[in-house]
Amino acid sequence: MNTLPLTDGDANEQLERILGTAIEMGASDIHIDLDAHEHKLVSRIRFRIDGECRDMVLDPRKSIYEGIVSRLKTLSFCRLDESRIPQDGRIPFVHGGRNVEFRISFNPVTKKNEQLEKVVLRQMADVNNCNLNALGILPYNLIFFREAIDLPYGFNIVTGPTGSGKTTTLYSVLQEIDREAKNVCSIEEPIEAEVARVNQTQVRHDIGLDFARVLRALLRQDPDVIMVGEMRDLETAETALDAALTGHVVWSTLHTNRAVATISRLIQMGIKDYMAANALAFIIAQRLIQRVCPECRIPHPEAQDIIENKIIPAFSSASEAVKNELADALGRPQIFLAKRDGICPRCDGIGYKGRVGVMEILKMNDAMRDIILRDHGNEMRLQEEAIRSGMMTMEQYGYLKVLAGETTVEAVQTVIL
Repeated sequence: MNTLPLTDGDANEQLERILGTAIEMGASDIHIDLDAHEHKLVSRIRFRIDGECRDMVLDPRKSIYEGIVSRLKTLSFCRLDESRIPQDGRIPFVHGGRNVEFRISFNPVTKKNEQLEKVVLRQMADVNNCNLNALGILPYNLIFFREAIDLPYGFNIVTGPTGSGKTTTLYSVLQEIDREAKNVCSIEEPIEAEVARVNQTQVRHDIGLDFARVLRALLRQDPDVIMVGEMRDLETAETALDAALTGHVVWSTLHTNRAVATISRLIQMGIKDYMAANALAFIIAQRLIQRVCPECRIPHPEAQDIIENKIIPAFSSASEAVKNELADALGRPQIFLAKRDGICPRCDGIGYKGRVGVMEILKMNDAMRDIILRDHGNEMRLQEEAIRSGMMTMEQYGYLKVLAGETTVEAVQTVIL
């Protein structure tokens, strides 16, 4: 399939067309490599759109791949003569009056006994459009976000798998902080985008400048708020939690699937129970699910059955506050089905266009701290207490988005259940 046919022309023109099309189609990532096809290597370019990879170019000419890779290395100041080790870079790009930056990763691969490289470009976050109001967060959870941002000290973690929007959430939080009255610092790998009045430090492992070392140095810089891009080791986690215990607000990310699993993960990393119990303030777990196309969506023929047998039972153990949110949503339900007919020009007939976030926010309380200290963070007990005290689970959040007509039951069940 050559959705984006390329000629033997100038590599720079080819690259401009690829990047421009990716931006117009809303692709988060661009994959460029040589792929084995019918016993030979062909140039392949794929776009990741709404979480799924789509083939855009399958071309028998190897020169397409070679020209684009060489051009990308030149623009990102990477070594042209090196294909044996990973290389990283970034390039600026202007399209339709917009300044866009792409992060580039070159990784060695072997195809047909030949040393090659797989190239992935990621469109970096546009901080000007990163704000909590624009993320479509339910008002119920937005209250917790505001409370976390206004904390005088404490540790807040955003969790989720790769590609779940954690970075966008953190940048949105940065935009909400009063950066004139507070000294805000960040440690990132890489720095996704520059934020006004934030002291951003780029991690550089090649010279020993890792997260833990920068974090220790920042504690002598009179910080109020510290954003740690990711906690990858015990030393970084201990230093970050210690900073939260000594009067700083710390935001960071971790790869876990659920909010309560974050506490278990920290303990497994070697964090002492008392440190986790006393430092943690909020844990935000999130995912991205497909948004149903507003142009071709159709009313779900089994809407009432879905409400009675799926949605209402999912809220059976919820707190009264969360049940009130369900009752309000049931007053105006809009349950749709994605129409995959291959006709709709807006979604290319896939039935979905864009993605919507779903999340759960755990607010620490004394009962949870007691569970951590006395029962080493038992996940079942923590989950029960979190729900009792008002946490809306990710499943419940997803179903409220279904009732609002933003996504489908099928999309929720694919990602969450």
